[in-house]
Amino acid sequence: MVQDLSYLKTALEMGHLCSNDPVCSQHKPADSQEDRYLHGAACHGCLLIAETSCERRNELLDRALVVRTVDAIGAEFFPDTTTP
Repeated sequence: MVQDLSYLKTALEMGHLCSNDPVCSQHKPADSQEDRYLHGAACHGCLLIAETSCERRNELLDRALVVRTVDAIGAEFFPDTTTP
């Protein structure tokens, strides 16, 4: 059981950064002028999968709702696991 939780912890820690940060995490989905306004902190570098594999067309994804990102908006579901 403990080993299974280590995979989850590792996945959450890896979600903090994207190779496209800070651009990815500072994206404002409320701005309809943006090209990818249905995505929050999600891009092809961190979360998006091929659209033929995703029934929902990758819409409304935002890793800032799962873990703390560089932008640190305070909306994450899981607490920051990298700080003591």
